[in-house]
Amino acid sequence: MFCATKPCRDGSTPNGIVLASDGNFYGTTRSGGTANAGTIFVVSPAGGSVGTLYSFCASKVVCADGVFPEGELIQGTDGALYGTTFLGGTHDGGTVFKITLSGDFTSLYSFCSKSNCADGAHPLAGLVEANNGLFYGTTGRGGSVGSCQGPDSIQGCGTLFRINSTGSSFTTLYNFCVQPNCADGSLPETSLIQAADGKIYGTTGAGAD
Repeated sequence: MFCATKPCRDGSTPNGIVLASDGNFYGTTRSGGTANAGTIFVVSPAGGSVGTLYSFCASKVVCADGVFPEGELIQGTDGALYGTTFLGGTHDGGTVFKITLSGDFTSLYSFCSKSNCADGAHPLAGLVEANNGLFYGTTGRGGSVGSCQGPDSIQGCGTLFRINSTGSSFTTLYNFCVQPNCADGSLPETSLIQAADGKIYGTTGAGAD
């Protein structure tokens, strides 16, 4: 049970879980934790108390590690867990992160690192690891197309990106709403999948008006 004691140091509003190679379940919460910025938790199949592996906004000032994870975690082939946060990072556009099962946390990328958030902003979904060992994901805002303006004045209709496991290589693969009337879609909000044909598939929350 989350938020077993106020003020919800163990997290609240979970996003989902992944069964890791150690036999335990891991997930994120949108809020709660030591800074009310969300957590990464672990729970055994037997149930019982929820263990907090990490609390976001660890510094409680800059929040360079991220704020408010919205998507589910995945476990990479290297054994680490990977995910995204909606806000936080060095430019408050969200982050990509990884964490080992023992709790060693690394912030891999901060969105909005480029002018006008051309690299994307505010990811709402988790990642997928493709058979080439790289991770793919989407951002709900940002990108090179400025016709979609969010409530925080960050423009852009979203992006599709690729990143490696160390964060040393980040590439924006696609900017949504580049076609007339956003026929290619805009504002992606759900996780991608890789099909048997090797291609990456996904959906958008708007577009094709």
